[in-house]
Amino acid sequence: IRLSKPFVTKSTTYTMIDKLKGQAMFADEQAIDRLKMCDNCRVFAMTKIRDNPMAFGSITVSQTTEYYLRERDKLCRKAAKDIMKKGILLKIKSTRPHSIPTFKSSY
Repeated sequence: IRLSKPFVTKSTTYTMIDKLKGQAMFADEQAIDRLKMCDNCRVFAMTKIRDNPMAFGSITVSQTTEYYLRERDKLCRKAAKDIMKKGILLKIKSTRPHSIPTFKSSY
C-alpha cells in the first residue's frame, strides 16, 4: 500500500475482506491488499499484475455497412465469374440500380 491513504474505514475494509475472501478474484494476498488501497494506488497496482481479469485483449476494429456491402459485392463478382466459367445457365435479375446484379437460377 503505497500512499497509506485509506479507501474506507478499517472496520469497513475488514468486513469487505471477510465477505470477499472466498471469491476467486480475491484468492491471493495481493488482491486482498488492493481492497485496502486508495483509488489511485489500486489503479497503479492493477496495471502491474499479470493475471488481470479486467485486462483487454486486442481491440477489434468495428466494421461499417460499407465494408459488408463491399465484401458482398466481391463475393457476387466471384460467384458470377465461377458460374460463367462453369457454363451454368442463369437469368440475371438486378435488385438495385447501378449495383452488381444478382443471379437467379433458371431451373
